[in-house]
Amino acid sequence: MKALENVKTDDLNEEQKKLLAELIKQEMMTKIENYINEGEVNFSEHLKSYLRSVEEDND
Repeated sequence: MKALENVKTDDLNEEQKKLLAELIKQEMMTKIENYINEGEVNFSEHLKSYLRSVEEDND
């Protein structure tokens, strides 16, 4: 996600926004899968933390 830090979505066309959303979705799903595969009982807490960090990065 480091590559997305300096992206300004105002400069993106609709196709680029769609691709960016897909990239974010894939990143999130990978994190969820990793937590589940590692046997994390509290993966929902990790997910909440991840979503908060994404929201903060977008602010």
